[in-house]
Parts: sequence; structure tokens; C-alpha cells
Amino acid sequence: MTGTGFTGATSVLFGSVPATGLTVVDDTKLTVTSPPPNASGAVDVTVTTPAGTSATSQGDLFTYGS
Repeated sequence: MTGTGFTGATSVLFGSVPATGLTVVDDTKLTVTSPPPNASGAVDVTVTTPAGTSATSQGDLFTYGS
């Protein structure tokens, strides 16, 4: 994932399901393993840091591949 403000990230959610293997590379990049699909369609991806949880928007949608 790329963005800003990732330093200190503690969790990433795909919808309501947590990702695993969270590694903060730097303030603008982190890596995670997405959870198995639990629904069809797109889900919001949110990141929680000491500053709070990211807001959802059209720009954070993730769709599982088939």
C-alpha cells in the first residue's frame, strides 16, 4: 500500500477483516497480506495509526481477484 502517515500503523482492515503480516516500510508505504475473500465485491481498506483510523473513500476500495 502507498499513502502517507503510516508510521506507527497497528492494523489494516479489509472491510471488517484484519490483514496479516503488517510491515511498515516507511511513512508512505506498508505491506500486508490480504485476508481470504469473505464477500463478493469491493471492500474498504482502513489503516489504524496512533493518529486514528483512516476515513473510507472511493480511493481505498479493494476487490478480490477471481
